[in-house]
Amino acid sequence: MHTTFRRCNYYEKDLSTQKEKKSKNAWIPCKNEDKKWKKYHKQQKKRKKKKTHSVSFSLGPEKRIKKNKDFQNVFLNGKSIVGEWLICKYVKNDFGYARLGIVVSRKFGKAHVRNRFKRYVRETFRTTRIEKSVDVVVLPKRELKEVFEEMSFFTFFKELKVLLMDLKENFGES
Repeated sequence: MHTTFRRCNYYEKDLSTQKEKKSKNAWIPCKNEDKKWKKYHKQQKKRKKKKTHSVSFSLGPEKRIKKNKDFQNVFLNGKSIVGEWLICKYVKNDFGYARLGIVVSRKFGKAHVRNRFKRYVRETFRTTRIEKSVDVVVLPKRELKEVFEEMSFFTFFKELKVLLMDLKENFGES
């Protein structure tokens, strides 16, 4: 949108060609005012740096499968355990601890639904404590898509926990 301004006399009256004069009531710092401010500022920083004992309950990045070659290894060489709503594929790894991978396609639902599914899987995997050195990939079945919106966490937890317990038992045999 283009606007044109008319030349008016009052615009030209407000224009000044002289430098602005410094005000008479300019602020002049006291003798030690700068030091006092620094001291106060340091006290504020100290207050913010209270030591808190934060414990992270998240599934760490070292316990997640991220690389494509690791996913391919699980899909090509792994075994499967099939439940009512979920499929778990697993294969032995050389890390000494269990790692988790989650595969959810866009057909499963919108982003918030897929993210909730991933949170549920991570939390169940974290609390189940698999001591074996295994890579696990969890996939939802098509039937879960319709049920998942109304499903509670505890129902989902029971389903996946059963599969992970079966994995613990079956993994020792292979």
